[in-house]
Amino acid sequence: MTENQSEYQGDQTIGNMTLEEVGLHDSEMFNAVIKNAKRYTFVDPNTAIKFVSGCIGATLDYLGIGRATQLPVKVLDEIQRQKGIVIEHRKHFTGEDVWKNGIYIYKKDIMVSFISDIFAPTQNPILVNPVMEQWIVFTNARI
Repeated sequence: MTENQSEYQGDQTIGNMTLEEVGLHDSEMFNAVIKNAKRYTFVDPNTAIKFVSGCIGATLDYLGIGRATQLPVKVLDEIQRQKGIVIEHRKHFTGEDVWKNGIYIYKKDIMVSFISDIFAPTQNPILVNPVMEQWIVFTNARI
C-alpha cells in the first residue's frame, strides 16, 4: 500500500483525521456508494424535483428519522445531531465531474446516500422534439 492510499475501516471519525485523510476517505466512500447508483430520467423538471425529494425522504426513513416535515427545523436538526446524520449539498465539481454535484447524506461519518443535482436536457440542435428531452438524476437512494 502506498502512502497515498487509505485503509478505510468505516469506524473512524473525521475528528481524528487530517483534512487529506478526510478527503481520501470521502472519495473512497463516494466510489463505494456510486457503485449502486442508477440514472433516472424524466421528461419534465417538476417530476425530477419530486423524485429528488422522494429520494431524500426515503433515505431519512431508512436512517430512522422518517418524513416528519411537520416538525420545526430546530427539532429536526436536533434529531439529526443525535443520530449522527449530516446532510450537505456540494456544488463545487466542474467539467466531467459536474455530475457529482448534489446531496450527500452521512450517518456517523459514513456516506449513506448520494443524490445528484438535476441535470437539464442537453441542447442539441438536431433534437427539436421536446419529448426527447430528459432531465437526469443519479442516485443510490433506496426508493
